This record gives sequence, structure tokens and C-alpha cells, in this order.
Amino acid sequence: MDAKDKNETRTAHIKNVTCAAVAGGAFGKCGEIGEITIPDTVEVIERGAFAKCVRLREVTLCCRLKKCGACIFGTAKKLHFHIMPGAEIEWLNSDNKYLREVRVSGKNANISAGMFHHCERLETAVIDEGITAIGAGAFDCCYSLRNISIPRSVGAVGAMAFAYCIELTDITLPPELKSIERGTFMHCTDLERVVIPDNVRSIGENAFYGCSSLREVVLPANLRSIGNNAFAECGRLKLTIPAPVEYNGKKLIF
Repeated sequence: MDAKDKNETRTAHIKNVTCAAVAGGAFGKCGEIGEITIPDTVEVIERGAFAKCVRLREVTLCCRLKKCGACIFGTAKKLHFHIMPGAEIEWLNSDNKYLREVRVSGKNANISAGMFHHCERLETAVIDEGITAIGAGAFDCCYSLRNISIPRSVGAVGAMAFAYCIELTDITLPPELKSIERGTFMHCTDLERVVIPDNVRSIGENAFYGCSSLREVVLPANLRSIGNNAFAECGRLKLTIPAPVEYNGKKLIF
């Protein structure tokens, strides 16, 4: 590892070693680190590995994790993640109780499944152009999430990606999206309006289940199927469904 002074913080690179695991609390006395790069040899990061890096702001991820503990960046409130193509970082920030703002960038890179699961204080997420997919449950149970920016480069959003984001009031979906997956916005109780992009052909089961404040959903003319309970428990919603559409496997005729 090497480190250098930079704006009163330090930069850490894990390199020139075959490092397969980062132990819990490994950087416990490295409070001055502002940036860190995790290489592709790392397969395991244990709970709280960087939890006391109070000045950490930027993380470059090249790794393919097989096991990841909770609260890895436990005290960080604002982080910028640079994701390299091929990185697999599922559940990387799960249960981070401090994180309030996040930015994710990368070229032809994905936000992996559960990456920000249960970051209950996360309020703002900015996703830069170049990210191509948002994994299943990536932001689920982010109870404080109010603002999220999704770029045009995103072509896929996984199941339950934003489930239980109870303070999310509005979201703009990217135009290349082909489907709304199972439970994507389930129990987003403050969500009021959604415009479904023209390329979307299917809306999965429970996609908007329990969105009790939802008043308007603009459906595309090319929509072909709506899954079971996709708009159940949306008591304020008035919905116009284009024809022909299959609902729960049966074709609706108007």
C-alpha cells in the first residue's frame, strides 16, 4: 500500500500484492484517508473494514466480491464510487446508517444488486452517464431517499430496485428501459407521478404495489403486459390502459 498527502487527506491503493480479503477494521486507524482503490483480486471485505475512515470521499472499485459484510464504510456520509467494468459488488453498502449522499460513475459499469440496500439515511443519489444497469434491490429500503438522477445510459433496472423508498416523490426513468420489473417501486408511498418510457413492453407483478399517493401513471402505447397486482393498493390512481394489454396472463380488450 502507498499513501500520499492530498488536500489534508491521504490516498490509499492496495497494489503490488495478491490481496484476496480485507479484514474487518483493517483501516481502523486510517482516519485521514480520503480516497481508496480496491483491486480485482479482492473477493472478501469484512464488516466495518473502512468504518473509521471518517474523511473518505472517493472509492474506486475493480473487485469481484464473493462475500461482503455490512457497514463497510460505516461513518462516511458522502461518497463517490467509481465502478470499473466487470466489477461485482453486491451488497457493498448494505446497512450503512450514516451515508446521506452518493454519486456513482463508471463506463459500461453496473450498480450491483443490493449495493445501497437499507441505507436508511441516504437522501440523494446521483448516477452518472455511463452506468448501464441498476441491480435488483440496489436502493431498496432507502427510507430517506428523496432525490435520484438516472441517466439515459441505463437500460435495465432490477426487481425491487427502489422498493420501500417511502420519501421518493418523483422519478424520471431512462428512455431505453424495456421493462419495469417485479416490485420495482413497491411501497413507495410518497410517489405521486410516473411516466413510463415508450420502449417499455411489460410491467411486472407488484411493480407499484402500495404506492398510496400515486395519482398518475402515463403508460406507453407499446405496452403489452401488466403483471398481477402491479397497481394494487394505489387508491388514488386513475389509470388509462392502452389496448391490447395482457393482465395476469389474460388479454384485456377495450
